[in-house]
Amino acid sequence: MQDKELKEASNIITNDGVIITPTDTLYGLAANIFSSEGVNRIFDIKDRDRKMALPILVSNWEQCLPLVTGDLELGFQLQQKFWPGALTMIFKKTSRVPDYLTAGKDTVAVRMPNHSAPLFLCQNSESPITGTSANLSGDPDALRLSDIPESILSNVDKVLNTRPVPQGVPSTIIDLSGTTPIILRQGAIYLDEVLKEV
Repeated sequence: MQDKELKEASNIITNDGVIITPTDTLYGLAANIFSSEGVNRIFDIKDRDRKMALPILVSNWEQCLPLVTGDLELGFQLQQKFWPGALTMIFKKTSRVPDYLTAGKDTVAVRMPNHSAPLFLCQNSESPITGTSANLSGDPDALRLSDIPESILSNVDKVLNTRPVPQGVPSTIIDLSGTTPIILRQGAIYLDEVLKEV
């Protein structure tokens, strides 16, 4: 049954739809990042300012590579150590990443989650997906399905309710787009000691 549910969700994403999926950190709103229709629906569903970029989820480093540019050596080392997992890395983006996703900024935030559902969606739809919380903009993240407001549930094409449930600890965010790595949010992974080693 779970395989059938995942394939149905993947087909929805392939066809410009929006679903709710669990990740290792929270419940998220997922759309194909190359679908302007799907991504714009997410902004509307969340009542999110379009000047705020959306993070993306990938299934592996290879899926990330066409989207990012610049010096990727540290990013490569960090993904080897911490992906899949709760580490979001910000890179300079390539022209393949749509401006509607990044609010016109020249950077993109990327993560490989440690959860089979979003990984399947990225692999089966052959596209990265959005990785934003299934909440109204400014509200707390959705850690349980019961946290998601009805206004969101009623406006998506499918709610994927597969195990395991999110752990609720946010990802650590590191900005690798400049000359010096900057930790923007200390989450599930502590990078200070790691950065001393590289």
